Amino acid sequence: MHGQPAAPKAVVLESPEQRTIRVVAALVSICVFGGLAVLLVPDNPQPAGELALPGIFMAFGLLLVPVLYAYKGQERAFRAEHILCFGLVYWLLLDVIQSAYDVDLSLEVTRQIFWAMILMAVGIWLGAAFGPKRLPQRIFGMLEQPLHSSHLLQAGLLCFALGMLTFLISTGFDIFEAASYIGAPRWSAPWGRGDLGGLDAFQDHLQYFGYVVPSIAVAYAVRRGWFNVATLILLACAVVMVLFLSQSGGRRIVGVTVGAAILCWTLMQRNLSVTTITVLLGGSAVLLLALQLMLEYRVEGWFVESESSYRHLHVDDNFLRLGQVIELVPAEHPFIYLQQLFFILIRPVPRFFWEGKPTDPGFSLPDMIGNTGASLSTSMLGEWYLVWGMPTVFLGGIAMGVLCALVNLVVARCQHGDNAVVAAVSLMVIFASMRSLQDLVLMSYALMALLGVMALVRRAGPSTARNSSG
Repeated sequence: MHGQPAAPKAVVLESPEQRTIRVVAALVSICVFGGLAVLLVPDNPQPAGELALPGIFMAFGLLLVPVLYAYKGQERAFRAEHILCFGLVYWLLLDVIQSAYDVDLSLEVTRQIFWAMILMAVGIWLGAAFGPKRLPQRIFGMLEQPLHSSHLLQAGLLCFALGMLTFLISTGFDIFEAASYIGAPRWSAPWGRGDLGGLDAFQDHLQYFGYVVPSIAVAYAVRRGWFNVATLILLACAVVMVLFLSQSGGRRIVGVTVGAAILCWTLMQRNLSVTTITVLLGGSAVLLLALQLMLEYRVEGWFVESESSYRHLHVDDNFLRLGQVIELVPAEHPFIYLQQLFFILIRPVPRFFWEGKPTDPGFSLPDMIGNTGASLSTSMLGEWYLVWGMPTVFLGGIAMGVLCALVNLVVARCQHGDNAVVAAVSLMVIFASMRSLQDLVLMSYALMALLGVMALVRRAGPSTARNSSG
């Protein structure tokens, strides 16, 4: 009927037979090589380097199918469950494979970590395989609308302006004073705040608009050319935004922001050619190097010789912290059940409106191990384990897999067209979620900011924006 919105279409990413083969192959790979990793854990896993071989086997099992399917093109390579498997390797195994530190854990606990990774990965693949096959009507309608090049330009400039407010408000809109803090120690800038913010938390949230500026700039550059005047303006805005975001010392923020831009460029290419893969890997390597340099200099600042020196690509000690959680719960601290999920759900509520808002989900690893005041990440696995042990690690994997199925539908709808930036940001949010469920919530703010700005510029722009080539 005229005037009625079209029903959301089912996005066919692969045939049922192809999906079955891919999922079964992934499950077999994870279980076989993950099982070998468990068996290869030595009697004394504590010295650095003892877990490198089990880590390699576990990583191989997780990445075998995602890597093999990369040759089939973007539709198969950049699936959300593949990205989560890379996240498992990056956030939990990379330090272990590099023999980065001693692992002060028992044989039994170390093996439980590998079993937890197997359960999480299996849950993710099952959830993604049996997740939704259609997009909700509202999301479908939004993604069906093309973005005119002028819309991208407007969205990029608006996101930059809103994102910069986080830094300019704190300095009374003194641009030169704000710029003077770039490269300074991470806590020296006036926009820095503690964990328990007040009204300044609203100001702090404006930076989420800035997270998407590099991706928008890249999308515009692919559309209109890299030496277009408007492109150069957007790229300059992107560089400025990344410099300000890097001042906080939050490596995952810079990683997601720049990573989404690299991914956006990759998704907008016609195919995964050798050149495309080379640029993707090269850009990722440069990004990882930049994140390492941030770790070296974020405490003293860029212009002070760093006292720290890393001989490896340091990520986080998530493997060790997950093991400590398994050691302590439930032996010395009970499971926290739904308190964990409740804490994640209330994370967006400003403390200004809820003075007594909980500061933790009922368990604090730093307090338990005598490292009060530190911020320790246990990865998503640790957070799901706190709910009710290994069963909720598996159920959490299924829940994340269902979310992956939805993201896959968004990526399939967006990646080659006008909304590739939405696909790229969505995938990087999924990647960051493996570090922490709280990061899933916080990074999703950037995605919501992007969608809100896109809706605004579409409504304000010309109605004849059908020619997406600009």
